[in-house]
Amino acid sequence: MSKSTPKNRVNWSVRQGASLIRLLRVRDRDQPFDLTGQTIKCAITDRRGSVVSQLTPESGGLVVDLPKGEIQLKLSSVVTDGLSPTSYNIQLDIAAEANFPVTFLEGDLSVYQGAVL
Repeated sequence: MSKSTPKNRVNWSVRQGASLIRLLRVRDRDQPFDLTGQTIKCAITDRRGSVVSQLTPESGGLVVDLPKGEIQLKLSSVVTDGLSPTSYNIQLDIAAEANFPVTFLEGDLSVYQGAVL
């Protein structure tokens, strides 16, 4: 991943109690970026900055295809059911070294109430 890689800004919304699944592709000069050896974490924080949920490959919230540079972000219905209907911040970091994470994705996550189908 080159230093010129821009951050990806998102504005996602999800119904409380529903799942949200997004496929993210990490590229370098229009080629897949091999994520082997990288640490990948995603945090959802409230507007005060307190972490309300963290997604990792170990938790099953991030499914990573290392050589293809693909990250499937999976916010389960259990996780969204535990979130109050409001706006949150979401941030996904990738780090080759633990003390030097690069923010790959950041933005807003709105959770809203809706009819359960």
